[in-house]
Amino acid sequence: MSTAHDDTATPGPRAPLARAAGLVLVEHRVFRLSDPHSGPLRPAPAPTEDTPVTIGSGPDLAVFLSALEDADVAAVLELWQAPGPEPEGPWDLQVSHEIEVAGPELALVSGVSALGADCVLPVPAGIYTLQARCRGRAAAREAFEAWLTADDEDDLDPEPPTGLEHWHLRLHPCR
Repeated sequence: MSTAHDDTATPGPRAPLARAAGLVLVEHRVFRLSDPHSGPLRPAPAPTEDTPVTIGSGPDLAVFLSALEDADVAAVLELWQAPGPEPEGPWDLQVSHEIEVAGPELALVSGVSALGADCVLPVPAGIYTLQARCRGRAAAREAFEAWLTADDEDDLDPEPPTGLEHWHLRLHPCR
C-alpha cells in the first residue's frame, strides 16, 4: 500500500515556512517592518515616490510608502527557505533588498506609533532577501480621495476604505 505525499504541506520551494496576514495601519503614508528585539542601529530613511521601500538596520528594517495617508492596507508576510514561485500578479511595485534580522520575530507595524499585532512572524537571526510587491495603489488612492471629498454626510462612511492596497512581503535566507 502506498501513501500519497502532499507537497503543499511540506515547507520548501512550494510553500512558505511561516506566513502572517492581516491589516496594517498606515500613518503619514508609511508602515514598517520591525525587528523589535534588535538594538537601535541605522534607521531606514524616509521612503519617497522614487524609492517607495527603504532599508535600515535595527528595529526598523524596512519602511514602506503607501498610496494612502492614514488607513489600513492588506499585508502578507512570508518566510521561505529559498526563493519561492512568483506570487500571482500583476504588481504595481516590485523591489528586492537584503536585510539583516536579529530575530526571533518580525512584525509589520504602523509608521509612527508602531501599532499592530496581526502580522507577526517568527524569523531566526540571519541575512535575508526581502522581496516587496504591491498592487492596488491607484484604486486605493482613488477610493481614499473619494472618501475624503464625500459631499453628502449621509453617504459618508465614518471609516476610510481599508485593504484596497495589497502588500506581499517575502523573506528567504541569502545563500
